[in-house]
Amino acid sequence: MVKGRKPFIQIYTPTKTTKWEKSFALAVRAKIGRASIPEDIPIDVAIVAIFSRPAYMAKVSKVSGDLLGGWLRSSYLHSKKPDADNVAKIVLDSLSEWFDDERVAVLTVRKFIAATDEPPGVYVRIREADEMESSDAIENLMKGTECG
Repeated sequence: MVKGRKPFIQIYTPTKTTKWEKSFALAVRAKIGRASIPEDIPIDVAIVAIFSRPAYMAKVSKVSGDLLGGWLRSSYLHSKKPDADNVAKIVLDSLSEWFDDERVAVLTVRKFIAATDEPPGVYVRIREADEMESSDAIENLMKGTECG
C-alpha cells in the first residue's frame, strides 16, 4: 500500500446471484404486489428451500419401478451447498423492496431435497415476530430443551 492512500476494496455480486434476486422479487411482486410491512414491527421470516433431486436418488428399477438405493419418494433434508445462511441472505436481499433485513428478529431456514413428484423452489413466510413465542424459545434453549 502506498503511504497516504486508502486501500481499494471492490465488492462484486455475481451476475447469476443478481438475476436470481430479481426473478425472485418479480415472483413475490406478482404474488403480493407492493404491499408494505409496517416499519415499527420486528419480523419473523421462515424460508423453505427445496432443491432438485440428485440423479443418484432418482434411479428407478426397470423391472419393479421402485427407486434404487433404498431411497423413498419423499423429501429429505439437504445438507450440501448452498449453506443455509447463504440461502437466507439471497432471499432477504431479494425482499429489500418490502423491508430491510435488519428488522428480522426471528429467522428459520430449512433445506430439503425434493420428493420425486415435487419441483424445486423457495417458499417464504413473513409475519410479525411474536414476543411470547420468542421468550419461550429462549427459555427452552437455556434449559436445554428442544425449541419449536
